[in-house]
This record gives sequence, structure tokens and C-alpha cells, in this order.
Amino acid sequence: MFRGDWLPSILRTVFAPVPDVPIPEWAETAFALRKSPEPTFRQSRTPWTRRGAELIRSPWHNGRRIRRLGVKKSSQSGYTESCVLNPLRWFAKFSPRNCIVSVDSQKEVGNIAERLIPTLRDLGPGIFTGVDDDITKFKLSMLGMDVWFVGSFSAGGFSNKFAPFVANDEVDLYENLADEGDTIDNFWTRAKTVDEGFQVVLSKPAMKGGPIDAFFEMGNQEKWEIECPHPGCHHRQFLEWPRVEFAHCKELLGGWDLTRVLTETFYRCAKCGEKITDAHKPLLNSRGQWVATAKADPEIVTQEISDLPSMYSGSTFGHLAKQFIQAGDDREKMQSFHQQRLGLAWEEKIQSVEQPDILKLRRPYRRGTIPEANCILALGMDIGLITNTRWIVYAFNKAGEVWLIDWGHNATGPTDVIRVMKEKRYPCAANGATQSIGFAFIDARYRQQEVYETCLLAPRQIFPVMGVQGRAVRSIEMQQVPGKPEGFGVLKFIKQDAHFDLYIEKVKKQKPPGFYWPENLEEILIREHTAERLVRKKNRVIWEDDHRRPNHYGDATELALCGIDWLTGGRRSRVLADALAAKDEQLTEESYATKTP
Repeated sequence: MFRGDWLPSILRTVFAPVPDVPIPEWAETAFALRKSPEPTFRQSRTPWTRRGAELIRSPWHNGRRIRRLGVKKSSQSGYTESCVLNPLRWFAKFSPRNCIVSVDSQKEVGNIAERLIPTLRDLGPGIFTGVDDDITKFKLSMLGMDVWFVGSFSAGGFSNKFAPFVANDEVDLYENLADEGDTIDNFWTRAKTVDEGFQVVLSKPAMKGGPIDAFFEMGNQEKWEIECPHPGCHHRQFLEWPRVEFAHCKELLGGWDLTRVLTETFYRCAKCGEKITDAHKPLLNSRGQWVATAKADPEIVTQEISDLPSMYSGSTFGHLAKQFIQAGDDREKMQSFHQQRLGLAWEEKIQSVEQPDILKLRRPYRRGTIPEANCILALGMDIGLITNTRWIVYAFNKAGEVWLIDWGHNATGPTDVIRVMKEKRYPCAANGATQSIGFAFIDARYRQQEVYETCLLAPRQIFPVMGVQGRAVRSIEMQQVPGKPEGFGVLKFIKQDAHFDLYIEKVKKQKPPGFYWPENLEEILIREHTAERLVRKKNRVIWEDDHRRPNHYGDATELALCGIDWLTGGRRSRVLADALAAKDEQLTEESYATKTP
């Protein structure tokens, strides 16, 4: 007869009675969570995850066999624990099967291991084989099952493995593996040929049309519906950010009383108009249910959840409102708020500046005239490597409003800026006075020594300017030039930031203060201000750097606007107090310097 000390363990697992309770309820008493504010798993904290966990154990919906679950989630939704780790624990205890889990980094494998391995040991004997190599860096070997962890760091790591259960966690944070195609579909090929094959796809969304956003649209697109708690109403509705109210927390001078924001923010019922507060959330969620909003693949259930129904202390209506307020006009922070807190994919709808956008800037004045009094004139000059030098003149006032006054290409290099400044005089339509150019800002990227020598001929009036990549505590900053007189500096600006400020904020959105152009425009001026394009690069949308479309006048405008912002102490030239604390370098859409609200 066969002899061995591992057979009893297998038999205990195979013949162990399976509790007649859903996985979430079983998890509340089956193990203890280490390094967690919650010592045990609490389904009551994240009741919306229950349905997903139940589908994994009993994959049926409306009489149809469900094969795949996808969730476009928020930061505190609890899905990784409920729909990936808890099922792994359940399988190990009651229904062993091979599993493959993809994560976004090697570091995350370590984080998952710290959460998973001790809890597996809590499940009692008959889980691990007792062999020393049961646990390796990317694999767990247990009685009757193996769990492989793969991801962006291990191209092809899943190619020769088959498993009834596969899970993609945070799929929007990593790329397709080594040009092997779509990661989600590749993982599905490991499970779809197995009768009990099931795939879970989870992620906080990145880009509109990205992996989780596209997968969400393949399913029935369920949303978490709550019921108004007020007597006589009980209207069922989806929680939506625009119905969160906190405008009453503004001070008389327009600032925000953040203490009031934290304590007085509420949600207004879409039907009765009564206030729904954080104190109502336990009742709301106890009556919550998933409602399908689309018909699609009958074998795929997909869900979307935000932090609005969250019962964690850091996700009250007030905390969400505070984060929204502090994001302000900072595109990166607002993007993060939508993705992390609202569980919504970010969509950059503006892909380019077109001729109609430029024409909307026109006002009733003519080229060569200053339409307003009390303005200062600033010139921007884009220096070509050999030819294509362009200059452009703007008037600006104390309020930050800017008017295009004149432009030209009759210049061959940096020294021509002095000639233009001496020759040009512009009348003011408001008072009839004639005015000359007060400041000039010259591109120092090419012919750098010529530019420096020209600027030294008129210090504090002509300045070298240079666009750079990256992030900084200031989007525009003067830096001393080594080897030059004390105080002689080059004005450096973040290129991506300047693009967004000009082409989106000023041209597309026409955000105040005003940015105006005269009635009589030349075609070349329009054409070279419509050359820049936003392009999709992996999971980000950035301004295309390497293009062959002439944009010399557009660059000259950026130089002038950067100089004006610096002179007036504008938004991009101010120190950003929170920029030094920014640590997240994994931008998912746009790469540009942090701005102040």
C-alpha cells in the first residue's frame, strides 16, 4: 500500500465540508489580516464587492454562465481583497485549482505575499505541502494547486501555464507584455478552454479607451444603486459627483473654509432634494444593489464603483470635496481625483488647435494698434538654426490680459531683435499715444552665445529663454548663466506646461484673463499656431515633440507669454508649495509641471 505523510493532508482538503455561506461571510472569521487597520475582513465595509465574489463561486446570472468579471474601481473599493485574494484563500481551503494573477510590479508581488501567505497559514493544515520551496518569489505551491504571479516585469511568464482562475489586478498600470498582444485577452486564453474557467479584471482607470475602460464596455456595465433614506421618497439612484454640495462652505472673500467643507458637505437626493449625509451611508449600502445599464456580451459582468458610497473615514463626502477643491486648476491632480476617487477614465477631448479656435480669439481692432491704454509691449522671438526666425509682439496689462499686436519674419538672427525694438512704434487706440516695445524674450536653444551676447547689450530688457522637459517647483524660473555677470540669467520654462497654457487654457478654453487677436490675421500665423498635437503615448496623452509641422510663430508666442507671466508674477512663475511633496511619477495621461489652483 502507498505510504506517505502528505496523503492525509490531501484527503482532508478534498473531503473537507464546504461551508454553505458566500465567500465574503466565510472570510470574516476564517483568517486574520496582518498590517491592516482592520484585523479581520469585514464585508460590511465594502458590500458592493459581494456580488463579484459570489459570481466567482457560483458564476451564473439570469440563467447564463458567467465567465468574466470586470470592475472599473476607485481607490477604496476593496475589490483586490474581495475578488482576488479571498477567492485564492477559498480555493486553497475547499476547491484547489491553479491560478494566475497579474500585478503591476515586483514590489506589488511582495505586498500581496505579505497579505496572502500568513492568512493561508491561518486556514489550518492541508494548505501547503511542507516542502521548503512551497513559496518562491513569484509562485505559491499548495496542495493541489499552484498560484503564479506575473505582470509587467515578466513578459511571457504565463505563456505555458493553464489555470481555471486568472486575475488581472490594476491592469491599466502596466503595458502589454513584450509585444504579445492584449494582456487581458492573453490571460483569458489560459482559462477559457477549462470548463470552470473564470477571469477577474480589476483596475482604477487611466485613459478613456484604456484596458479597463474598454473591458467595462464589453459587459453589462452595472452601477451601484442606492435608495434615498428619507421617508416618503426612497428614490433609487446612482451616486454622481455633481450632486455633492459644498459651495455653501465658501467664506465671504471667496476662500474656502475647509473645516466646514469636511463637516458640512452633503449629497442631495435627485428626487426629493433632501440632504444625504455620511451618517446615512450604512443604510444606503445595506439597501444598495447592482443595476445593469447596457446589454453586451452575456458571459461578461462589468461594474463601475466610486468612493462616493465608501464608509471609510478618509472617503467622506467632505474629504472628497476637500480633495476636489485642492486640485483646483491643477490638471494632474484633477485627473487623479477622477481616476482614483470617482473611478472614471480620464479623457483628453482636446487633441489639437484648429483654425476656428484661432478665429474665435479675434476682437475689433487692427494689427499694429494697441486697443487698450496702460499696456506694456513684449516681444517673443523664435531663433531658427539657420533661417526661419520669427518675432511676435503682444501688449499686456496689469490684470494679465494679452493682445496680439504685430508679427514678422524679416529677421535673420538674435541681433535683429534690437533693430525691431528700435524701429517699431505702435499707436494706442484708446489715447492716441505711441508706444515702443518694452521687453523682448529670445529663444536660447540654438545659437546660444549669439543670444547671450545680444541680451547683454540690453540687460533687464532683452532676456534669453529656453524650454525644458520635466517637472519643477516653478513652471517658469530665472537661472543664473555660469560665466556671465551676476544677475544675468536664462528664463527656463517647462515646455509641456507652456503648451497646455497656450493651446488649451488660452486658445481652446479661452479662460480668463483674456487672450485676444486682431481682425486682420495672416494665414501663416494661423497655420503655425495650429501645428501642435496631443498624441497618445502608452497610457498618457502628451504634446508631440518630434513633428515636422512649422510652428515658429507658435513658439514665439510661448516665449512672449512666458516672459509676460514671469514679469507679472503669474501662475506659472510662482513657487508651488505642494510640488516638493509630489512623489507619484507614474503619470497616466499628461506630463507637465504641477500648477497652483
